[in-house]
Amino acid sequence: MDLRERVTVETPEHVEFSWEVAGLGSRFTAGCVDAAFQGAGVLAVLLAFWAGNEAVSFADYAASALSGLLLLALFLLVWGYHFFFEAFRGGQSPGKRLFRIRVVAEGGHPCTVPRAAVRNLLRVVDFLPVPYGVAGLVMFLDPRGRRLGDLAAGTVVVRERGTAAPAAVAAARALTPEEREARDRLPPVEEEMVRAFLERRDRLAPEARGRLAAFVAGRAAEALGVVPGADPEAFLEAVRGRTP
Repeated sequence: MDLRERVTVETPEHVEFSWEVAGLGSRFTAGCVDAAFQGAGVLAVLLAFWAGNEAVSFADYAASALSGLLLLALFLLVWGYHFFFEAFRGGQSPGKRLFRIRVVAEGGHPCTVPRAAVRNLLRVVDFLPVPYGVAGLVMFLDPRGRRLGDLAAGTVVVRERGTAAPAAVAAARALTPEEREARDRLPPVEEEMVRAFLERRDRLAPEARGRLAAFVAGRAAEALGVVPGADPEAFLEAVRGRTP
């Protein structure tokens, strides 16, 4: 695989976490799905606006009020759609979730509200001169496939890991249904951190190993909304579906 297609972050303990950058194809198809949802929303708003005009007097003040509401609703659908999912739904719009890609900060952290706002404010520029013409050109030239919004916000779109290896699947069967469900919800960045730690922990000094285990377990537990317990490494092994 081309090294330009991966994002790598190194911790102070010299443990590297990396994940695959989403390609143009998956991002385009995910965007088409999202555009379909947005189109349906716009159509519903226009129908509601037309029904409102039919139901109220056509006085100037009524028409102006409805026009203002229409513009606000269209703005929220066009700009707020992606902003909402990227800021409050783990960086995944419905289209991105379908194709297993996600927006994250370049340092591996979840996409924050300010980053999502900046990323989507520049969507208007990325859209020009033809639908996402600027975005396509910039993404093609950038090694990490970032558009202008990503460059300004410090974000990158990554691909979630695919199907687990047979051994991992067999180990996962030993988990309870609740644990398997929790594991499936682990974001790709935290999943990569857990995997990298468990693979490299024997190379770390005891103090660094304990400190890094607590850090990674805290990140994973926060992502899953659970308590890691007194033994961070045992918790990480359970998350990965491995036996001690």
